[in-house]
Amino acid sequence: MKIAILALLFDLCALAQGPGANAALRYWSAFGQMQDAAWTTAQTQNLNRVLDGTAPYNEAAYQEVLDKNRAALDTLARGTALPVCDWGLEYELGPDAPVEYARKGLALGRLNALQALRLAGQGNRANREGAVRALAAGLRFSRGLAEGGTLFSTVIAQTLLMAHLRAVETLHRAGPLTANQQASLRAALEPLGSDGLDWAGAMKRELRLLDRVDAAAVARLAPLYLAALEDPSRLPNLQTALASASPAVANAVPRLSRVLDRKRELAERVRAVRSLVP
Repeated sequence: MKIAILALLFDLCALAQGPGANAALRYWSAFGQMQDAAWTTAQTQNLNRVLDGTAPYNEAAYQEVLDKNRAALDTLARGTALPVCDWGLEYELGPDAPVEYARKGLALGRLNALQALRLAGQGNRANREGAVRALAAGLRFSRGLAEGGTLFSTVIAQTLLMAHLRAVETLHRAGPLTANQQASLRAALEPLGSDGLDWAGAMKRELRLLDRVDAAAVARLAPLYLAALEDPSRLPNLQTALASASPAVANAVPRLSRVLDRKRELAERVRAVRSLVP
């Protein structure tokens, strides 16, 4: 009952804002509607295999949890129609800034990708249309999850985008997409640009959180991070600077090589999926 009331309040707040309503409020409403979205380690491992395409979708394993979360997924889809997504992040709190929204977003986004795979495998026209709607909503939601965030939320957004992009490929393999379906997916892909996400913005915000560790050192390293993020051939310059930094700074700053791997992986997948919906 409390969850239902909370969801209603978030929906009313979003509606009250009119045409400029904030999608983040609607997503919080969907978080409140989620049920049984906590997975055991074994369940998570199996779910990851389904979402990365190395295991087939299993209706017997996921039917109940998807049916229970239909309302949450419907709320997510409605939120993606809103033009602004502002999580109201408080960066003045530094490393203590709350990031629970990103964890909840990962759980909800996984359910959405799973629902898309479920519909994609059922074959009939209505379900394929539903799969396309779920995928378009999931792509928009994943991008919104990274809006204004640090690397933490951006990495989660990349994980969800990869899951939804693979699901688009699965749907395409199952049969040709109609012109309208291709158009819907193209529209959802368009805001992703070439890189998928704003990696530079996320890196800037991430480094700002480390000012409390050593503001002067972070100020020296930040341009090197951003340069290497744009041009990986400049990564050795950053590594040289990190080697001379204090252990406190060197251990606190992100490992850029891992970020570059995720950035490249996403860019390649975005390009591949765009080629399926020309």
